[in-house]
Amino acid sequence: MVHWGIIGLGTIANTFATALRLVNNANLRAVASRNIDTAIAFSKKHDADISYGNYEKLANDPDVEIVYIATPHVYHYEHSKMCLERGKAVLCEKPMGMNAQQVKALCAIAKANDTLLMEGMWTAFLPNFNKLETIVKNKEYGNVQKIQADFCFVAPTTNPNHRLINKSLGGGTLLDIGIYNIFACLRLLGLPETINTAAEIGTTGVDMHCTLKFIYKDNEAVLTSSFKKQSSNALHIEFENGTATLGPNYFSPAPLSISTNSGEMLHYEKHHKGSGYEFEARHFQDLFVNQKNESNIMSHKNSIELSTYLDLALKKAKIEY
Repeated sequence: MVHWGIIGLGTIANTFATALRLVNNANLRAVASRNIDTAIAFSKKHDADISYGNYEKLANDPDVEIVYIATPHVYHYEHSKMCLERGKAVLCEKPMGMNAQQVKALCAIAKANDTLLMEGMWTAFLPNFNKLETIVKNKEYGNVQKIQADFCFVAPTTNPNHRLINKSLGGGTLLDIGIYNIFACLRLLGLPETINTAAEIGTTGVDMHCTLKFIYKDNEAVLTSSFKKQSSNALHIEFENGTATLGPNYFSPAPLSISTNSGEMLHYEKHHKGSGYEFEARHFQDLFVNQKNESNIMSHKNSIELSTYLDLALKKAKIEY
């Protein structure tokens, strides 16, 4: 049995804890919140062995082997570092750091402590996204001509203290949802030659709407993230010999549809077992059991590149945290 801990008990942590039930030999050993009542309620809901009202107590629990970090963005570096230095394997929710400097530092700490570290980019492990990766890599419908990816919704609050728009908590579309668009683009097309950014900055100093253009030698990607409008949140690819659409909500378990220039239509349904976080959790636990210190799917290099292009997009949008 592999013993997990969760630090930060919000919405994503609830989804992840539910998915963990689908992972063989995974035990939720401990959960931690700054509010002990929150930890106790979460523990009862998800059958955790123990509840902590202090993050450091969980990090010091000798029975916890893996820690999932699900606190707000600005705390990811601090909490991941704390756990890594205590010899815990760390699966840190994206973004792994507020900037590339923090991500590089965490990777160095993990290596120095001979400890497993991975950024929790769950999209990287979803079946239909992986299928789309294979199609692009093998040029099954020719070269990619253009990618368009949207992740947009109307922010459910105007409260300046809400994590989505609170700058001190790492709010803004790029760090919260635009990161998925950048990840998908880098994974499917590689590193761009140049990028352009057009951002609308809100009253709290974070981007409320952002459109990125990643420009390559032979193609381009247009990536939109927004807290001001709703979209189908699809990933659309134009190939030489057809089109592919992953979505709605391409970053989660989503259906994949392909239309070829010859008139063939292909459709792959999304899986119907869990939320999709179980794929990421299962992969990470397998790495741990097999004594690996880095993922071959979401590597340290992948996370450093992702954070580097997030930094560049934020710089071009004139946003500093």
